[in-house]
Amino acid sequence: MILSETQTNPLSFVRQFVAILRTRRILVANVGLTSWGTSPARNLLGFLSLSLRAELGRPTVLLLHNLIEVVDTKGTGYAIGPVAARFAHWAVVGTRKAAICVFSREIANALSDSYRITVSRCAPLPCDSPLGSTIPPADPPAIVCFGFLSPYKGVDLFLQAAKKINAPCRLLIVGQVHSLLHKDSAYQVYVQHIHDLAKQVNAEFLGFVPDTDLMGILKRCQVGVLPYTSTTGTSASFTQLATAGVPVIATDLPEFQFLAQEGAGIVLVEPDPSVIAANIRRLLLDRGLRLELSAKQVSYAAKHSWDELCNWIEDRGKQFLPRGTAHKISNIA
Repeated sequence: MILSETQTNPLSFVRQFVAILRTRRILVANVGLTSWGTSPARNLLGFLSLSLRAELGRPTVLLLHNLIEVVDTKGTGYAIGPVAARFAHWAVVGTRKAAICVFSREIANALSDSYRITVSRCAPLPCDSPLGSTIPPADPPAIVCFGFLSPYKGVDLFLQAAKKINAPCRLLIVGQVHSLLHKDSAYQVYVQHIHDLAKQVNAEFLGFVPDTDLMGILKRCQVGVLPYTSTTGTSASFTQLATAGVPVIATDLPEFQFLAQEGAGIVLVEPDPSVIAANIRRLLLDRGLRLELSAKQVSYAAKHSWDELCNWIEDRGKQFLPRGTAHKISNIA
């Protein structure tokens, strides 16, 4: 297997474009609409390279994370105009001959309705091996809001809810400013607003936490809160919380409804600070419920493993080749 990140440097991008077209190996592309940076043209060309190789009959497996049709461009902070939106649509149209895997029913439905594409696989984003469901005692208990500081993540809702919890707790925010948005003036205003709210409730900004330390922090949390105002198709933050066995309170959106139906330890609520606060308080006071939801998280993480996805990719790859033929895989991440 060859692992390669998507390239934003012009020369490196051209080299990768050519390599994608030329390789006859089974290519697995793990991409979203901004995988090649902020340039609409570069992202269009990146998807075009995948489309062209699929049209040439070269074996291509596409792990697709989002679509312009399901992204709230205002909430994500991206300034996507009608031309860029049209480019994003065209980028996906040509991939219909690839084997497409998505991690959201909403995306699967949008591909069917807007593109006439039937996906090869629709299942939640995989989790790392679960760490167990024991929630350690903490005084005060820790509540974590986790993920990039994008407007649609609803960190402001979490901090407004914190004012209404009326129970001793420690408030943690794990995540950093978005690398593609940090220079945008409107985004800078939003981030400052978040920091101002955090000061009012003494919330702690932990910023980016390396993977080597992240699970240690999450395992000491009693509740995770994902108060999104919209979803872009999947939540990697949720998978980390599930791996750590942390019960989650999330807004009642299709993405999280899908996870609940798959057995996740998740409580779905209205995007209202008072409702979020009431449910946080309920979990803090009911240890039995926390343990029940934590056990469900561990079971969910074990069921939706990376091994299960990798086995599907291997099986899908074998279908591209004559029986008994050895194969290699290239991976664009």
